[in-house]
Amino acid sequence: MSEKTNLRRYNLNALPALREILRHGNLTKAAKAMNLTQPALSNILKQLRVDFDDELIVRESNKMRLTPKGERLIAPLEQTLDAVENLLSGQRFDPSQSRGIFRIGTTDFVAGLVGPKLLSILAEEAPDIECQFLLARRSIIHDMLIGDVDMMIIPRMTMGAGFADASTLSQVSIHPLVTERHVCIGRNDDLELAAGLSVEAYLKRPHIGFIVEPQANVNAERAYLAQMGLTQSDRFLVTGYEIMPRLVAESGCIALVPESLAKAHLADLPLMMFDPPIAFPPMEFVMVSHQRGDADPMHLWFRAALLRSVEAE
Repeated sequence: MSEKTNLRRYNLNALPALREILRHGNLTKAAKAMNLTQPALSNILKQLRVDFDDELIVRESNKMRLTPKGERLIAPLEQTLDAVENLLSGQRFDPSQSRGIFRIGTTDFVAGLVGPKLLSILAEEAPDIECQFLLARRSIIHDMLIGDVDMMIIPRMTMGAGFADASTLSQVSIHPLVTERHVCIGRNDDLELAAGLSVEAYLKRPHIGFIVEPQANVNAERAYLAQMGLTQSDRFLVTGYEIMPRLVAESGCIALVPESLAKAHLADLPLMMFDPPIAFPPMEFVMVSHQRGDADPMHLWFRAALLRSVEAE
């Protein structure tokens, strides 16, 4: 047996500790996740550095960062340990007999879109699986990478608007969920809107827009316009879609929203729906999760359940 394949040289029990170190990039948090003391985890890390012939994690400017080799180890380590855990479980996943919590970072619009049918699926097929919808702030990406959140459902355009960096994108799987056409909404007594807006008039009109969080300043609509060298007049930015129709109805503002959201409020609010004079791409919502989910039977079942929840009757 060659030295490369002689696993008896290594303490394989240390690999879960290495996973937590790489997930958190912080020894204190990794020790807490492993229910170990920090000195005990430091001793494990000392041996791991010998085994991998690399520092794996180093201190730089009062912060810890992973070495390039540590970064490269994240995906294969997650996949290996997930495969071992699934092998040892020795059981086919049965949602009706499973208990657990599935946490999704998303928007209020997506929760309302998938919620009704997903509730029915859970009640019929997985009554002991709980689903939690959380606000998709930017920091939730870190929560997903360390396993505290299972999935994000966000517009694909947001991924290209500064929501995730290249390192994060290399660790995630992205799967389409549903596509919505962009439409504009404004007050139904607005004569200028009824006559049609030019691009210039559209950009000058005060807008109500969706933003992930103020600190991140991530706005897919604004990012798309910037690619064309255009800017619009954003007067009011909110972190939820569902409030936008009411705000538009009570102001002279306009808003770019998913078509189904606009249609849902045309009957109960004084609104009109119209096509924007700029050809915005469709709003494609995607399921974003860590690659370890691709080997997790519960995750795969839940991903399929989400797809079923947006299927046309």
